[in-house]
Amino acid sequence: DDTYWITTLHHGLVRYNSKSGHTDRFTVRDGLSSNNLRCIVKDRAGDLWVGTNEHGAMRVRLSDFGESKKILDFDDSDGNTMEIRMSFTDSDNRGWFGAHDSNSNIYIYENGQTKVLTLPNGYAYCGLELPDGDKLIGTKNRGIFRVDKEGSRVIENISGPKDTRLANDIYGMVLDDKRRLWTATHGAGVQLYLLKGDSYGYVGTFKFNSDDLDHLRSIVKDRNGKLWLASNNGIISFHPDSLIADPRSF
Repeated sequence: DDTYWITTLHHGLVRYNSKSGHTDRFTVRDGLSSNNLRCIVKDRAGDLWVGTNEHGAMRVRLSDFGESKKILDFDDSDGNTMEIRMSFTDSDNRGWFGAHDSNSNIYIYENGQTKVLTLPNGYAYCGLELPDGDKLIGTKNRGIFRVDKEGSRVIENISGPKDTRLANDIYGMVLDDKRRLWTATHGAGVQLYLLKGDSYGYVGTFKFNSDDLDHLRSIVKDRNGKLWLASNNGIISFHPDSLIADPRSF
């Protein structure tokens, strides 16, 4: 598929076709609940799940774009509208949404029903599903929480190095082709975690010799196994093995 979907903070949703170079923009005039968008993920059915800056989350069916459906549209305990920073779907096609609210809540949406998981602390900024079905939730200030597959309880807290608070600002996570966990931090570069028994443990940090480059916003893996990171000063791309002196050790 040559289509890319891009969220913007004030200008709605952008669809870009890398083959033709054609760009379309969709806003509240096309049925979106907000033009201020924070995160996006596409599920197995091809629907888009979009987190907004003030109106919770919505699901957009591409077959009928003009009818987006608000799936989370509520106020937090202080009466403020809901800001969603994290969105991903799991193997059961459930939507997981991290709210930037006063309770560190994660909202899990399935078949029209929503259940709430409250983290001990830390806003959820990113998430992924492990091969065994458990979820990893990256947070601001509190590192990574491992959550059971149903989203009923927190199993453990996985922390980075203790010498810097920024190491636990996790803005993005990805598993590479060898199931190594890479995290994009907001100020401490990219970090590597390896599976030790049943848990991931911190191994090392890789920096890019620039404060702006070490402030990372997201990380994704392409079909060739390369990792792509968005920073405060452009895009960084590398193959995971290239950052490891002896790949046979991992």
